[in-house]
Amino acid sequence: MPTLPADLKPLAKQFIWLLREDIRAATNDAGVDSTAFNQWWLTRGRAEYLGWSTLDDTEKQFLSEKTGKLSLGDINLPLPRALSLVLNYRPDVVQKFTVSGQLDSLGVTAWFFAYGVAEMLLDDAIDAEMRAALDRPLATTNLDNSDVPAATLLMRLTWQLLDPTVRETMPLEDAKARSRFMAWFFSAANSRFKLSSLIANRWRQWLKQSVSINPNLSLPRFVSQSLSLSPELQQRFDLNTAEGRQQISQWSQRVQQQGQPWSWLKAHQQNQPSPPSISDLGFGVNLYGFAFGELGIGEDLRMAVAACESAGIPYRVMNIEAGKDLRQADNALKHHVSRAVDEAPYTVNVFCLPGFDTVARVFLQQGDQLFRNHYNIGWWPWELSVWPAAWNQAFSLMDEIWAGSDFARQMYANSTSLPVQLMPLPVSVDRGVIRPRSFFNLPVNQFLYLFVFDFNSHLARKNPMAVIESFSLAFNQQDTSVGLVLKVMNAKGDNPNWQAFLNRCHQDSRIHLVQETLDREDVLALIECCDAYVSLHRCEGFGRTLAEAMCYGKPVIATNYSGNIDFMPKAISYPVNYRLTPISAGEYHFVADSDHAVWADADVEHAAKQMQQARQDAKKAGYAQSVKDYAKSQFSPERIGQLMLKRLNNLPITQLT
Repeated sequence: MPTLPADLKPLAKQFIWLLREDIRAATNDAGVDSTAFNQWWLTRGRAEYLGWSTLDDTEKQFLSEKTGKLSLGDINLPLPRALSLVLNYRPDVVQKFTVSGQLDSLGVTAWFFAYGVAEMLLDDAIDAEMRAALDRPLATTNLDNSDVPAATLLMRLTWQLLDPTVRETMPLEDAKARSRFMAWFFSAANSRFKLSSLIANRWRQWLKQSVSINPNLSLPRFVSQSLSLSPELQQRFDLNTAEGRQQISQWSQRVQQQGQPWSWLKAHQQNQPSPPSISDLGFGVNLYGFAFGELGIGEDLRMAVAACESAGIPYRVMNIEAGKDLRQADNALKHHVSRAVDEAPYTVNVFCLPGFDTVARVFLQQGDQLFRNHYNIGWWPWELSVWPAAWNQAFSLMDEIWAGSDFARQMYANSTSLPVQLMPLPVSVDRGVIRPRSFFNLPVNQFLYLFVFDFNSHLARKNPMAVIESFSLAFNQQDTSVGLVLKVMNAKGDNPNWQAFLNRCHQDSRIHLVQETLDREDVLALIECCDAYVSLHRCEGFGRTLAEAMCYGKPVIATNYSGNIDFMPKAISYPVNYRLTPISAGEYHFVADSDHAVWADADVEHAAKQMQQARQDAKKAGYAQSVKDYAKSQFSPERIGQLMLKRLNNLPITQLT
């Protein structure tokens, strides 16, 4: 089994560069190795891509190098390069602490340690010298010789961020006021500020020291401070009774482990556990994908689960967030979902995601740990006959590729030296329900052709305008015995292509638009209640909605190109002629001119004839059943589950058995 390189951070940066047009523009397209990109990476990028937030020794040294100092009383605080770099990306902070054209160095330094270090994940850039300086006591705050400790420089910086009127009520030179400030400071270390990692250990011990609350009760000092700050706590616990004293003792134990604001008193953060050895993992698959996503790729994952269950393959579903713009309300797998890397117990990872999402939503967001010591299979959909050369490095994360169609298999075989297996996608309509046409506001007596598409799947690729033109050629506008149903989701109202599409639809009253996102069972019900399915796509990696229509016994008219040709024999379906045309850079995501990508333009006149023929054949006795029988033989989860099991049992890793 191939071994991943020890350091995958350079690869992660390269992927980020490819994905982030905004970063390329902000750095003047200087390249992933440029100073501009690396400064963004150290101060902003790591906080966006948490799986890669750990600083290496070279980065720590660079960020912690002293580039200035702040003098406060008799203390000189060395300032790290990280401070100036962060300010380059936080003009709002610079503006806030600029007074009369001058930057308030004390205020901006206070902000950096109280907020910026945590926000930009720069804790490891604060070296021992700076930590020692932050913990030095200010001699001027202990002039009263009381038993209240002197304030430290870190406390003084935090005090600086208070409103001036509040600072006046808590002068640090006054012991009583300083005690009140310290109680607030330590309780706010996590809740208001994010600086608990900068507080020296001696203060943790000081806060945990037992102090006398009353003659009958001693508790940790932080409890005493909590009581001094909170009238609500004072009322909740009657310390004059044995019951009240027992209750506050229990509260003090619980709050250290769980509750804000004192949970930071427990032990320091533990290092992440090492990934498990592959020999410790069991036979089965960890299925990664959009478990709740209401889109075709989400259904790929849900059908993979059905295939595993039919073949008795142990599995665990690892949900990947599909993005805030996509509805995620399909709960078919809600009782099967895990999210944490340490909940992936099986030897094989199967990514039921596009390769680009595997990179962007898994590798970049969660890091490389979940890939290590597993056999990684990309069950990756892709629609074109070529793989974008700029993304060849995505294959380095995988050990094997599964292709959902022979079209995709040939493309992957030409693009990578990895093993490539044909693994058809399972399809089922078992979750479908029966709905009358009135449920969708559709006419009862028309012969209805249906096309379902997602605007996010690229309007040019789905090519709905060709469907409209073919329908118009097949049936003149006076023929009201037919209708065309266009089901679309994720439409962008202000998109000019969408506006042009709407205008064309409105020119023919026989065209019926269904624009809302439907629940899974209702999408299937819509397919069931229409009479035929038509798709004049320019390319498809598989063609799930076409396959679902066949499961219902519907005639399918579709471009005779790409993934769907695996399951469109001429005896029961209606393939449409086409001609190949080149795809220019910018026409489809990730494609460059050098990739020499092409796709198909369907012949709308031939499509019109096929639509007419499909209408005639749909009425023939036995036609629908023959289509259903064929679809079941091709797409059943039972069949695909057995194909999966056979391949899993033959993977080149001994630990599987």
